[in-house]
Amino acid sequence: MPAQWKVETVQDLKATISQYPVVGVINLFKMPSRQLQQMKRSLRDSAALKISRKNLIKLALEETSKENRKGLNELIKYIDGIQPALILTKMNPFKLYKILEKGKAKAPARAGDLAPYDITIPPGETPFTPGPVIGEFAKVGIITEVKGGKICISKETTVAKKGEPIRREVADILMKLGFEPMEIGLDLVAAYEDGLIFEKNVLKIDEQKIIGNIQQAYIEVINLAVSASIPNKISINLLVQKAFYEVRNLVLTAGLPTPALMKEIIEKTHGEMLALASSVGSKDKKALDEELIQRMSAQPVPIVPEKKEVKPEEKKEEEKKEEAVEGLASLFG
Repeated sequence: MPAQWKVETVQDLKATISQYPVVGVINLFKMPSRQLQQMKRSLRDSAALKISRKNLIKLALEETSKENRKGLNELIKYIDGIQPALILTKMNPFKLYKILEKGKAKAPARAGDLAPYDITIPPGETPFTPGPVIGEFAKVGIITEVKGGKICISKETTVAKKGEPIRREVADILMKLGFEPMEIGLDLVAAYEDGLIFEKNVLKIDEQKIIGNIQQAYIEVINLAVSASIPNKISINLLVQKAFYEVRNLVLTAGLPTPALMKEIIEKTHGEMLALASSVGSKDKKALDEELIQRMSAQPVPIVPEKKEVKPEEKKEEEKKEEAVEGLASLFG
């Protein structure tokens, strides 16, 4: 028979799991106890953190999956190879991941830590005076020289590659230079919700990129609706405006005597007449009478609009109108 405390622990885990729709597996590897307690306090109102032995967590997940949470046992495969704990919440996995990432803090590297990225030391002056530290720099491949009584790094040097263990000598130099390449926090490995498993690489999203994609899709859908003349509550205004301009252009092109456009039709016809007269006159000036020649040579007097003080609210309104016109113009190419 298993020890009573183990049975009680599994039952407690199962009871807690049943209260929350989202169950996550986090890695506590090298998580300092002080920072862990701080994170537990900060998550008190939004999530529950359950720390237990690996085999007891597996057993609780397996039994809960069989009873009422189909697919929950898939989290078990993410527990091996880490120092696991369960985090349980009612918020969606993406929001949980974002909160945990924001809660991480920078920390110095220790010997044996895996480099999270290529750690590179830039050239420049250091706070150290000549001494034994020059030899320490040399041990990790950093070339130095002495200028103005200070040790200076001559060129950029990569002291650790991404994913490789950090050597003790490198960790010591990084600490002396004030580099903190590591992050301390709760590392969400995977999360379960409604029968689905969300891995870390899925939960890590670029919000600005997603928003940009949605905005671009919105614009493309509106363009399609307007081009295909599909009316909906968003495209209908644009379709009416598009139809108005198409009818207007048709009336002007065909010269139809429409009262609302008579002035523009006359101006267009007058301009075409002058253009035709100019073409004829370039070949035979005698073909034009004096009145027509004078009309062609007459220079219009430019009208200078009276300057008017524009109020801030009027200026904003005009800017909005200009943006609307530009947006409409972009739709029709």
